[in-house]
Amino acid sequence: MTKTVMVQNVPVLICLNRENDHLKVTFPMGWSDSRVREEIVLYIEDWFDLDRNLEPFYKLSEKNTILHATLNIKDSA
Repeated sequence: MTKTVMVQNVPVLICLNRENDHLKVTFPMGWSDSRVREEIVLYIEDWFDLDRNLEPFYKLSEKNTILHATLNIKDSA
């Protein structure tokens, strides 16, 4: 996914890709300013709500067969 994000009133192009079990962020146009990178990280954390504790959701999914199946959770048995 490619997206333009405004940082300090400057458009910054970012590419988001899944790499193994991680989210990889690249800057196709280059970007060396660490403050801009930090703001992009904060933006992505907010955008995907990465600070949310998902444990209650996963516990709920254990009791819901439809949710459990869609989450592709492997049973420990």
